[in-house]
This record gives sequence, structure tokens and C-alpha cells, in this order.
Amino acid sequence: MKGCLETFASISSENACRSICGQVRISPLSCGSVIQAHIRGLPGRSGFFGFSVELCGRTYPLPPLLSCDGEALMSVYTGAFQPEDTPGGQIVLTTDPCSPHRGGVIACGRIVPCIRQPGRPPQPRPLFAAPIRQ
Repeated sequence: MKGCLETFASISSENACRSICGQVRISPLSCGSVIQAHIRGLPGRSGFFGFSVELCGRTYPLPPLLSCDGEALMSVYTGAFQPEDTPGGQIVLTTDPCSPHRGGVIACGRIVPCIRQPGRPPQPRPLFAAPIRQ
């Protein structure tokens, strides 16, 4: 679906880590994408988890998610793809932070276009930031 400005994935798990949930938003920036993740319910008190985007059979590994008390927040830029390339792809979380496409998958989410009311610009605030002060 070419031409969409922003995409979104709801992350969930149906296996042993059922408490995992969260959101990932992919927004345009320059010639790439800003990926913002807020994930809750990760196993263990702290640790690293593999984080990747799968598009058309190709895996794009991203920096590992760092969990603190089961919650992870991250914002990262990549020039590997643009948001309009991502609908139909998926976000994958794995147990192996060094090789996100080979570790055990613990959660995932399908990427879909963000639905906004016509004429309204995309939300400029990150998923996990405080309100913007002017």
C-alpha cells in the first residue's frame, strides 16, 4: 500500500509468554523510518531481546530491546525501508538479541496502516514521551 504516511503494529504473544503486549509505530523521517516501540510483560526482571521487522520474506534486524522490570522502550532510525513499504509485514520479538531472526519467537504483530481522520497530520509525539511543551 504505497502512499501511507505511518504504520502500526500491536504486539502480542500466544505462547508461554502470554503477558507480552505493546505497540510499535513506524513513521517517516528523511529517506527512512523512525521505529518506536513500547513493549510490556517481557519475561524476567531485565535483559535483552531480539527485535526485527520482516518484510516480503526479508528480515531487517534492529537494535536489541532492553527490558527493565519487563518493560522496554525504544526509538531507532533505519534507512532500510520506508513506512509505505511495511503494511503486511510483521514485527518479531525473540529470545536471542544477537540474532533476532534465529532466536525463539516470543511475540509478534502484523504491521497495518495507521487510520487517521482525513486532513489530520500524523501524531508527532513518540509513543512513550511526555506531552510536547511549547
